[in-house]
Amino acid sequence: MIDGCEKMAKDNSNNIDDLTERAKVLAEATGRDESDVLADLLDDGILNNSHLNPEKDLVTQLKEAAALITTVQEINTDISNNKVLNGGDNATSVKVETTLEGDIVDRAIASAQKKAENLKTLIATIIPIFLLITGGSMEAFGVINIFSDDETTPAQECNYGIDWVDWTWVSDELNVFGELWTDCDTNDSDSLDNMVVMANAFDTGVPSQEWVLGNIDSFNWYQDSNFHIELGNAPDRELDIWVDLFIQDEFDNGGIPIAQMQITGVQKPVEIVWGCMDSEATNFNPDANEDDGSCEYPVEEPCEVEIANHYRGHVADDEEQDAILVAFKVRPTNCDDEDLKIDMHLYQNGYAANYTHSVIIGGEDESQIEYVFDGVAVGNSWIPKITASLDGEILEQVNFWGIDVEQEEDETIYGCMDSEAENYDEEASEDDGSCEYDEPETCEEGFNHLETTLYVYDVNSIEVGIEVENTVEGCETDIEVSISLYREGLFYESLTYDHLPLYTIDYSVQELFIADDLFSELDDGDWDALVKIRDANTLEEYYTQIHTNVVSILA
Repeated sequence: MIDGCEKMAKDNSNNIDDLTERAKVLAEATGRDESDVLADLLDDGILNNSHLNPEKDLVTQLKEAAALITTVQEINTDISNNKVLNGGDNATSVKVETTLEGDIVDRAIASAQKKAENLKTLIATIIPIFLLITGGSMEAFGVINIFSDDETTPAQECNYGIDWVDWTWVSDELNVFGELWTDCDTNDSDSLDNMVVMANAFDTGVPSQEWVLGNIDSFNWYQDSNFHIELGNAPDRELDIWVDLFIQDEFDNGGIPIAQMQITGVQKPVEIVWGCMDSEATNFNPDANEDDGSCEYPVEEPCEVEIANHYRGHVADDEEQDAILVAFKVRPTNCDDEDLKIDMHLYQNGYAANYTHSVIIGGEDESQIEYVFDGVAVGNSWIPKITASLDGEILEQVNFWGIDVEQEEDETIYGCMDSEAENYDEEASEDDGSCEYDEPETCEEGFNHLETTLYVYDVNSIEVGIEVENTVEGCETDIEVSISLYREGLFYESLTYDHLPLYTIDYSVQELFIADDLFSELDDGDWDALVKIRDANTLEEYYTQIHTNVVSILA
């Protein structure tokens, strides 16, 4: 029997732990000492300071506990099914006699009915102690008629509590509402106590949980079971709300609440205001907190440019007559605060520009631009092309009429102009076909390099033209070519002998045009090349220092 009692006490120890946790919460809410609250709860299950009565001894307190047993119908079933008490299949009904009177005991009994689970823990723990102390009898503690089937039910008292609570914002003010419960007939309001509901809000962002605001509401059961408390204009930060339920008389006399509920994480909802949030837009909404993509902006007129008053011509006082003056006006519209780039190119049809110049002008006013391209090579129809652009976008492009650059007329000196000839005349300005050569003895001796020229054939690409001859009739000479590119006088890249194909030169004058990927997509600058020629069979180099002309590239 003792082992069974010990097992029952052990099985309910976890519920005693629940009372301890509850005591911690109530101690924080009421400001009382935690051990004092726990002692009050263990006494009768509610906070009523009944444990402070110095006149009650242990036996009296146990009788009070027995009186609480009879107020909870579920506990009688638990005891009747207890094999330790009944022995076999016997049934047991428990009755308790007590002399407890007064409002404090009545409220304790009422509270015990609402919190039956806590009382079950209390009684289920106490009964085995009764049996251990008395050796199986509870009469010494005022518990009688254990083996009788008769029951005496005390007069029922009303229990009260908070069923649920919630919160909302109404016109920027915090409101708390909920519903109370009672186990008595609400139609008989005269037998019900008037209640007071108190709601207090605390700032959770402050370690001390500072009180923010609060209010109370008187409650009469003849109205209904709902309550509504207006707390007013609360701050826009997270709050905790404690709702306390008092009996009116106890509240008026400074009593403690009979029930409590806590709401956490209360925060004023942010009203979403849709609209344009860009302050640069014409329909900017300063009250919007969510952008709806409706922003509208003033339509900006595009920047436009006119190139007018075109002029190109020779410079009058230029002795060589190889200087070309280009002049024009730039008339911008809606280009204020913009920097316009003006590019001037001088080119011949079918070729990339050989001569370039660029300037940056402001877009506010009309600009007169003049530039002289000096040292232009002799040729027909040099075309000035003017391009106005903004951030890489071409706004206007104009081609002027072409202009020729003619060879300066000097005194004509006729003679042999081939330096390889026996009668070469270095003073000659026009070859008269009088060159004389030694008859070559071999085909190799009959191979001659005549001229190598660098051409610009696309915007950023070049081509190498090599003119060679074989003066020995019936001979064919196989040659290989190597080309090294230079930019601004600095080595750039090479095409080696084995990179280019083999060329066969027969008894004739031939011009080789060489283009390669190496010669494309070149950067801006002045380019020239060094060309080498060798015999493809003997690998003997005929020429190693053939320098080309210099060309300018505008990528």
